[in-house]
Amino acid sequence: MFTVQALYVFLVNGGNLEQTANDLSLSMSGLRYRIQKIETLIGQELRNPIVNYQLF
Repeated sequence: MFTVQALYVFLVNGGNLEQTANDLSLSMSGLRYRIQKIETLIGQELRNPIVNYQLF
């Protein structure tokens, strides 16, 4: 569940890792781990604006 929340906050923040980490009270390494896990699960890169739009 927390991975879904991390994805949502990441998308709301326009992919800004620092703001997302602050909003979720996570370390940067913890957030990067979650983002990498999400990318592995969906088989897409979250830095792709088309993928971001579709997920949002």
